Amino acid sequence: MSGTGDNAGKEFLGVATSADFPVDIAQRQIDNGWGVYEIDGDDGSLKSVFIPADYSMHITAAPRVFAIWSNATSPTAGGLETD
Repeated sequence: MSGTGDNAGKEFLGVATSADFPVDIAQRQIDNGWGVYEIDGDDGSLKSVFIPADYSMHITAAPRVFAIWSNATSPTAGGLETD
């Protein structure tokens, strides 16, 4: 899924439970087919979770989820490949 507006040309990677989830980790999870990724805080508590776009989720609490978009823009513009 491609974004629009501020996310035009970016690909939707999934959702995370924090707005500042590292895009490079999300992209790595997608590229390698590794699935969900958790980040723990210094005290060992769960800080954030990334859920890839093609995974389902069952949330039992009331967390907020944030869209995570790729940093890279689409390799094509106007139907022409750009390098």
